[in-house]
Amino acid sequence: MVAFLNSFNSLQNWKSARQAWVAIGFEIEINDEELILNLDFSPIRINPELNPEVVWCDRIDPARATICNIPFPGSDRRFGDIILNDNVHEGIKESDGIEYPILNEIQLLVKSKYSTYAVYLHTDDRRHYDSLEELCDAAGVKIEDWSSQLRKRRKSALKRIYVGFAH
Repeated sequence: MVAFLNSFNSLQNWKSARQAWVAIGFEIEINDEELILNLDFSPIRINPELNPEVVWCDRIDPARATICNIPFPGSDRRFGDIILNDNVHEGIKESDGIEYPILNEIQLLVKSKYSTYAVYLHTDDRRHYDSLEELCDAAGVKIEDWSSQLRKRRKSALKRIYVGFAH
């Protein structure tokens, strides 16, 4: 049944998608409008087969989500992309002492207008990053510190801050 739901959503056949969601217990009106339920915040593994990376997403409905992180440049995913996800829990990501099931991306549905840029900030002083973050906030540029993710991937301590921008 989930495969059919994902098919309807990926094809943007909203009436059929709504009918399928009702069939499995969701109480929603059946019409031709896009289904926007604004569900939970969830970790989703993008590019699960080629270059897996877990990002945080806002779930639009059980099958679609908007990427809230800035994925690494090589992922071919961007901040704000809308992706189709499965509902199979494959792993756990912990945040603030709460465990969240990790889902997998099936495909990119809508590419966002944002581009990703990366810089290495050569400093051991966190205040330099904080200043950069303030400048980006003032300019309306999303910024994310990738350093801790790289340390986990490379299992070594970096002496610089790796920063991603979306603009």
